[in-house]
Amino acid sequence: MTEFWRRFLGIEDLVVPEGAHTRLELGGLPSSTWALGAVVLITILLGVVFWIYRREGEAPAWKRMSLAVVRCLVILTLALVLLEPNLVFDVERTLEATTVVLVDDSQSMSIRDRYDAESAVGLQAATGIQAGGDRVPRSRVITGILRNDELKILDRLAEKNRLRIYSFSEVIAPIEWEPSPPADADAPGKSPGEPSSGDFAPPRGQVTNLARGVRRALEDLGGRTASGILILTDGKLNEGEPIPDIVGALQNRGIPAHVIGIGNPLPPKNIRVDAILASERVFAKDPVIFEVHVSSQGLEGQRVIGELTRVEEGQDTEEVLESVEIELGGGEQSLRFRSIPDRAGRFRYSFRIPTEEGEVIEEDNNRSMRIVVVDDVIKILFIAGGPSFEYRFLKNLLVRDPTVQVSAWLQSADVDWLQEGNARIHRLPIKEEEFRAYDVIVMIDPDPLEIDVTWVRHLRAFVSDHGGGLLFIAGEKNTLNLLRSSAGEDWKPLLPVRPDLVAAERAGGFGKTYPDPWPIHVTPEGLDHAVGMLDKDRGKAEAIWRSLPGIYWHFPIAKGSPAATVLARHSDPRQRGSDGLRPVLASQRYGAGRVVFSATDELWRWRSVAEEVYNRFWMQSIRYLVGGRLLGGKRRVTVLLDSDSYPLGRPIVVPAKILDRNYAPLESPEVAATLRGPSGDERPFPLRLQKGRPGDYSGIVIPSVPGVYEIRIGEGSGEVAVETITVELPNLEFQEPRMAEGELRELAESTGGRYYTLSEVGEIPDAIPDRRETVLVSSAPTALWDSPAILAALAGLLILEWFFRKRNQMA
Repeated sequence: MTEFWRRFLGIEDLVVPEGAHTRLELGGLPSSTWALGAVVLITILLGVVFWIYRREGEAPAWKRMSLAVVRCLVILTLALVLLEPNLVFDVERTLEATTVVLVDDSQSMSIRDRYDAESAVGLQAATGIQAGGDRVPRSRVITGILRNDELKILDRLAEKNRLRIYSFSEVIAPIEWEPSPPADADAPGKSPGEPSSGDFAPPRGQVTNLARGVRRALEDLGGRTASGILILTDGKLNEGEPIPDIVGALQNRGIPAHVIGIGNPLPPKNIRVDAILASERVFAKDPVIFEVHVSSQGLEGQRVIGELTRVEEGQDTEEVLESVEIELGGGEQSLRFRSIPDRAGRFRYSFRIPTEEGEVIEEDNNRSMRIVVVDDVIKILFIAGGPSFEYRFLKNLLVRDPTVQVSAWLQSADVDWLQEGNARIHRLPIKEEEFRAYDVIVMIDPDPLEIDVTWVRHLRAFVSDHGGGLLFIAGEKNTLNLLRSSAGEDWKPLLPVRPDLVAAERAGGFGKTYPDPWPIHVTPEGLDHAVGMLDKDRGKAEAIWRSLPGIYWHFPIAKGSPAATVLARHSDPRQRGSDGLRPVLASQRYGAGRVVFSATDELWRWRSVAEEVYNRFWMQSIRYLVGGRLLGGKRRVTVLLDSDSYPLGRPIVVPAKILDRNYAPLESPEVAATLRGPSGDERPFPLRLQKGRPGDYSGIVIPSVPGVYEIRIGEGSGEVAVETITVELPNLEFQEPRMAEGELRELAESTGGRYYTLSEVGEIPDAIPDRRETVLVSSAPTALWDSPAILAALAGLLILEWFFRKRNQMA
């Protein structure tokens, strides 16, 4: 449009988009029969004008017709104004489609597969990696595929559609990616197909949840078009929805899944030491029975040598206690060993089997456990407000254990009652030094009449300064009065929970407001805790918790304390505190000691279906509580770990109690610690002072490979604390290392996509179509009917008619 017409139409300031097509649009144009009626009406008006002017006056015919034409032009101009002419610009826009790429970053991607001669050719074509008989990590295969400079999979996909890349395991995270720069023939570089250093998505997740990854990608897409979804995984889905549900979600959106199977689909060869089980605290000169579980596959009939070894913590010399020849039969096998520790100390016992040729996973051929060998018994002060069922069963359990010495104090007993236990007492301790005669204090619904402020402060010093353990079990009769007493505020920092006293006062009634039993639900933290780990296998432990009977009564808890670990919660949706369902079991470290709290005194109901579980739970609790005492004493540096074994990839919280040379709590803001790995490499990490808690320090470290680690604290301070831990491969990700090719093919084919072997990955960019769409986008209309040009034309026609009439002396 020329500058003249822009000025003429009064739109000289209008910005016209580049490449736009201009068209005229009539905004007031009637539709259908109304449009026809409008045309007929205007035609009639024009005809009437000519008929009137034809009969007007005695003027010559040409003058009358000229006036008729002017009047008709006025009518047409007014009609044009009523039709609302607008100027519209049409611009072509391209709507991008999206290709989603999902990359498995679970721990199973650290499995190293062997490739035979045929599959090694496909591996090299897809990744540039020459296996040469070596085992290749699955994460490295993914990296090779996505960073292969010869295939340029991602670059070619990005040329067609926008890319969104995510890693998935239990957490879904977007991955930033930049296209490869143009190749420079003169610049030095790596050979064709050679992958870049570093994993594209380092293995870190404890589970594989593909459904969550797919649904997150679909949510991020919104209503936008997707050309396809490319998935790189071994298909070992162990959390979330199954394959059919994923297929349904993709079919609903019409999105095909293109899948690259990562790993070896053939049954792998592998030996796994699943567990080594024994008592964690034993006496010197007493026999220890070890139960070892070994599983194998692909090696049936082969004979291997297994060794039970021992090393004292802080020492380097390893003793081989027993060797045994094992004939592998496939599946799980159980072995039993008997050993007699000759001295007291802290030992790391291990069972290992040498790696066989062709094994997929080498790191799971060894399992370890820590055993504390003592020449003394665990001394327990057992206080109960009354002879409840929990008191009777728990007291009898502890009295029968030869490693435990119990001094029971039943507060409701008569004065001349002979108190129970195998180390009878005649009164409660009243001086701080008297508390130190015990390792653990168990309290079941204690009567506040004997528990004053001074007594609670001695108890706090016993736990915090001397590493003692406290097990507090709430009851219906006395607990509320105890927490409302003058010592109530002194209990607050010691307990790992924040009681809801208002709700407790409202409930009351000795359980009458709880007519039905409700199970308690273990938390994920509880399954990993030394108290709540009812089986080494997480899945089995969770099943045990689900099978246990429910409880009728519990003391209402608002939430766990800031430093606490909530082990289990109530399942009744009506029982809610300030942080969700009310906690029932919780634990925390308090200074050098440990505390376990139970909001119910009805766990004795477990005995009706699983007496061994009841016994195991309470003995694990006692062993956990005595841990601070065994490690503490007069040591200035004490490491306060919850466990001696951790799954690979999980952050490990390292708490410590540190005293200065005068045995006063240290107040330095930071203390150096060192993590020494299985290969001898050392990595420093800081322990930071906890706010408002002198002497209490905490740090976090994440081991990178499985094996035995040493945590050392206090180097250069005159006293060094050394704690040994075992980092193990998580069970879920390594129970079945074979790639699930059948399930992945089902996913691809059911959604209209395709499954690709390594030799076919170069075909992926051609198989995913360009689904970009070009659409015509119209601008907002610019009104022309009120432009100066049209108004000037209308005024000019009316003036012309008036002038013509006056000039020719027409009426």
